[in-house]
Amino acid sequence: MLNLTGLPGVAGGKIDSATYFSDVADALRQLDKHRAVLAAGDCGAVTVYVDDAGKYRCAMHRRMFTLNESIVSSKAAVRAWLKRWHPQIQ
Repeated sequence: MLNLTGLPGVAGGKIDSATYFSDVADALRQLDKHRAVLAAGDCGAVTVYVDDAGKYRCAMHRRMFTLNESIVSSKAAVRAWLKRWHPQIQ
């Protein structure tokens, strides 16, 4: 398990139950078990977590810069976001 800190929308800014994922389908499966998932590659990282309001927060980072952030309400929207951004970390 991984600890994520400094998260907007989360009381205390910390999630203790994050895990890695390998592809979009795996991310959606892992979100059923964990509050946060992440993946990293040579060209960046993506993180998806559930905030205290039950919204999914998605972020794509590259070289310490946030390239995209999105707050969505459904797993279908998370799937669409990941299909767009996850390939860009490879």
